[in-house]
Amino acid sequence: MKKLILSIITLISITTAVFALPGFTSFIPDNSGEYVFYRDKSFERESYIGLLCYNDSTYEIKYVSPKNEILGQPEKELALLIKVNPESDYFDMIGEKVISTVDYGSDDVDILNYMHDFLYEFSAKRISKDTVTTREETSSHDFPLFGGNVTFIYDCVIPLFNLRSVLDQSGNAILECCTIGQVSSSHDTSFEDFRGFTSIPVVTPANSTAAAKKDKKSGKNDGTTSKSDKKSDSGTSSKSKAKTQKFTFENQTVVMDSDWEQQMENIWTLQNDSIVTVSEIPLPNEDLDLSESYLIRKLSESSQGRYTDFATMEIIKNKKGQYKITSISHESNGKDSIRTVKLLTPSSAKDKFAYFSISTYNSAYQKNTVYFDKIVNGYRAK
Repeated sequence: MKKLILSIITLISITTAVFALPGFTSFIPDNSGEYVFYRDKSFERESYIGLLCYNDSTYEIKYVSPKNEILGQPEKELALLIKVNPESDYFDMIGEKVISTVDYGSDDVDILNYMHDFLYEFSAKRISKDTVTTREETSSHDFPLFGGNVTFIYDCVIPLFNLRSVLDQSGNAILECCTIGQVSSSHDTSFEDFRGFTSIPVVTPANSTAAAKKDKKSGKNDGTTSKSDKKSDSGTSSKSKAKTQKFTFENQTVVMDSDWEQQMENIWTLQNDSIVTVSEIPLPNEDLDLSESYLIRKLSESSQGRYTDFATMEIIKNKKGQYKITSISHESNGKDSIRTVKLLTPSSAKDKFAYFSISTYNSAYQKNTVYFDKIVNGYRAK
């Protein structure tokens, strides 16, 4: 549980040191340490391109391709530290340093050249877009780097280029954001350690709440919750006899049963399976749209030791203005995945948001969808 707690508790920090790549102003300014990784399908082998912001003049671009034993492909990693002129109105690179091993007799040189082209070309296209203030904005380009006519899809939540994906003429993604994050300290190696992951949908027909309820009525046993089922592989017993309790924190209410253990005033755990947190977040900016977009970015970012699957994340806003962010995060060791639901609710005081989060190991959630979904649906904030 310690690992789950450390990887799940979300701290929303409002940083004064904010930056943007040269030539444009971001709706959400980038913070030092923010990064983005893209799955790049223009390569024949599985490949990722990552960008990391150190400050307004220093960035890192990294190419990663994981080891493929079946195809006999060794792991490949190339990285460049880039210096730019922050006062320029275009991507003016004034220095670079190769910070990885390079085999100059292989295709490493071609990849390094591609990384240079990547920075120049995507910077130019972002500058031509001018502003990106919403979750989805598109522009079409003749883009020789990707073989012809393509469509760029921008998203203000994604740091640096604000680029979510690049689609070919058939609508297939050539480049797609797979995770965003922020390095928390000099000891945080999340950017260096990234090696990709296999996407998992946040909801599938087999484990959805609706499917679980239908199967329960029909008596079908496919691993979803019933009164006689156990709640998880860790041995948590059936909750049919557990007493329901109502927990409150700062005008927020969570309904859970007595098997949840209160760790702090606003944190509860269910053995090694799940953790619930509630808190309040002050409005980061007087502009509500900017505040909401900023918080969605922070709540979508990966943290030390785990990577949020951005491509499959679900972000829904209801009629009352509440955001529901559902995501799957992958442990850096590749062994575990965690399903997280975060609710961001405007406060009646209009100067803060009520925040709720429940994070559960995905294997436990799939066996008990109705139980965990009921906790989410029972949450209330005034």
